[in-house]
Amino acid sequence: MSNLFNMPRVEAQDSSGGVLAGAKLEFFQTGTSTNLDTYSNDTLATANANPVVADSAGRWGAIFLRDQDYKVTLSGSDDVQIWSADPVRGGVDNFADDTFRSTLDTTGSGATYALTVNRVITAYANGDLFVAKSNFANTGSATLNVTGGQSGASALGAKTMKKQSAGAQVNLSANDILNSQWCVWRYDGTNMQLLSPVANAANEAKGGDIASATTIVIDTDGSYFDITGNTGPIGTMTVSAGREFTLQFDSTPTLTDSATLDLGGADIVAAAGDRGKFFATTDNNVQLVAPFLREGSPPQGLTLTTAQATTSGRLVDFGGIPAWVKRISVMLNEVSTNGTADNIFIQIGVSGGLETSGYLGGVIDQADTVSNYTTGFLITIPTAAAALISGTVVLTLENLSSNIWTLSGTLARSDSGSFFASAGKKALAATLDRLRVALTGSTDDFDLGEVNIMYE
Repeated sequence: MSNLFNMPRVEAQDSSGGVLAGAKLEFFQTGTSTNLDTYSNDTLATANANPVVADSAGRWGAIFLRDQDYKVTLSGSDDVQIWSADPVRGGVDNFADDTFRSTLDTTGSGATYALTVNRVITAYANGDLFVAKSNFANTGSATLNVTGGQSGASALGAKTMKKQSAGAQVNLSANDILNSQWCVWRYDGTNMQLLSPVANAANEAKGGDIASATTIVIDTDGSYFDITGNTGPIGTMTVSAGREFTLQFDSTPTLTDSATLDLGGADIVAAAGDRGKFFATTDNNVQLVAPFLREGSPPQGLTLTTAQATTSGRLVDFGGIPAWVKRISVMLNEVSTNGTADNIFIQIGVSGGLETSGYLGGVIDQADTVSNYTTGFLITIPTAAAALISGTVVLTLENLSSNIWTLSGTLARSDSGSFFASAGKKALAATLDRLRVALTGSTDDFDLGEVNIMYE
């Protein structure tokens, strides 16, 4: 920033009111006797002589000042001082405090930025604010080294730049600052906080396609990428910390859950059109941060499996439930049995198999008949043969660390006024990955309808 100097006293006259031909304006750092340059244009490219000498009419040409305070003296051509003014404001800061320091462009390369400001600064102070236009794109974690504008000033020392990411201050990633990007930094006593938006955060365009491989490189030309082919399995991703990105799979690669690719505890086999949103917590450590969106599934991330007929047999199994699932809806559509001896119940399990004990809860019908069952979640009470039972029962993960699941739901007969309300809980030994809908005994069989699950 530069500002046109205005005389603190308008007269350029001697004590008799005569013109001060050849009068001299001399400029200093405020409070000192150290000269400080003024300039003949608003770009501060050409320094005036100091002192600036008036013409024969006592007038000066344009005098532009740096954005800082000066001390100014007026003397006659004989060098006898007439008056002194201190401080004289060289400009108006963009902020209420005096910490704003600006220049045109940075210098440096790679990840080392240097900045020469146009104000006197002899040491960093907590809260100092710096504004400049970058002269290159950073290649990774970057530093800023500031030099004051006073004559003979030395650099104050390189300070690491930090950005906000996921509630924490982290180092910059490649291309967070682009060439010719205007940037704002505030010194916090230790680091230079980058206050202006990082370039990567604003880059929401579709990037170039990425070929499936055991290690894929997430480029910086966008935040949405197509993964082509099915070479793999994909086990690692090369990406800078703080990046959030979406991958759409054009084929059927497998993604392997690992310490550096956190998929929630289970591998994922993608299908063409599937999408996933990922976040790099640190360099090359990636988490799946939203449910894997299957092609054709609702946009909320709900996954509807394939309905299974209950026209014969005694049980229906659903396997391969992802580890990130927190809620499962079990839907019955006019399910019936060929007898009245057995009830319908639900069992859940882990990778080692279905668990057959430890279920707490019960079911009640419209006649206030109550029943419970410890080997599964009981969801009906004996009723007439060929009764058509429909409705939804919901299982919800109540405690992630203890793998405690709760159940509640209501079913009803579509061929009569009967209903069944059920509730309960079950603590699993590990992460849920399977579910069974079955009959409690060995007498009856299913003979009509279908059942399905939907998870999220």
